Amino acid sequence: MSIDSLGAVFPEVRAPDWDGHERCVARRLLASNDAPWLAFSVQRGPFKAFVSSTQLTAAGVDLPALERSAVARLATSAPEQRRKMNLAREPGSEEVPVVLLEGERAAARIADPEALRALHQELGSDTLAVAIPSTSQLVATPAAIALRHPVLNLTTHLLERAAAEHRLSARLFLVQSGVVSGWIRTAADEAGPAQPDFVALRAAAYPDGNPGPRPAMDALWTATFQLKQWLFATTPGKPTEPYVSEHGGKQWAFAFTDSAHLERFLTQNGLRGSGDVIFLAMPVDGARRWLEQMGARGVFGVQFNFAGPGWFAPTQNLAAIHKHLMG
Repeated sequence: MSIDSLGAVFPEVRAPDWDGHERCVARRLLASNDAPWLAFSVQRGPFKAFVSSTQLTAAGVDLPALERSAVARLATSAPEQRRKMNLAREPGSEEVPVVLLEGERAAARIADPEALRALHQELGSDTLAVAIPSTSQLVATPAAIALRHPVLNLTTHLLERAAAEHRLSARLFLVQSGVVSGWIRTAADEAGPAQPDFVALRAAAYPDGNPGPRPAMDALWTATFQLKQWLFATTPGKPTEPYVSEHGGKQWAFAFTDSAHLERFLTQNGLRGSGDVIFLAMPVDGARRWLEQMGARGVFGVQFNFAGPGWFAPTQNLAAIHKHLMG
């Protein structure tokens, strides 16, 4: 059998709390429990049937191959209604270009690199803020200005208008080079379950300011890797570019376990602007890969909760630490 035996498969986006993922082949758009699901369906008369793992195995293909095939089919389907508009916070203020796609599978275009690259070109920006408030809508705008203007108001309005079964999320994805790479979030978005006490974990791992007992160090790093995401300070004036600076004669990136530590760092270092605290939230696996790439470009390491007091690791050691603790 082959992938063609599955029929005309299309990508479908479903809400973060969709329980149908347990009965079909699906993945999160980001490695985060609050990210929507990407699944794959075949039209059966008036109904959509989702591809199951049994069908995938019988066809002799894996998930990446299924996704490539489904996205390629989506790329050849009828285009969505496309509207480009300019939004302003108030009359006379700066206008922001926004593209709104509307159609049956508009949200699924977030999985199509070619469609996203076309939006990069249309909006004249290397980084985009993209929202999928419903299965039939996709909103895109340049990422650098997304949080300063009423784009979030638009996506929230579209989400509230959508029928319950089609609602997805008003949150903004960070898209770089045609690929979803993280969230664009403010401190107000961060509410969630209680985190480990990193102050206590750090104190146990560095009892006199220097590395202490191995079990305590392992506990600190295990809790760090078990976080849903790492928060990164951003470069002033460039809210989609993680902040890198020299410390002790070496280049460092600055990651944080929570927005309170991040905001204190920004304030202490004169990086705190007015309004919301803006930062990047990256799923941990993606953040590790990004840091390894930055290491190849001369960034020596990553500081966690810098001056919190915090802890650190050279970028070239992250993979070994993760393998030792997480397998």
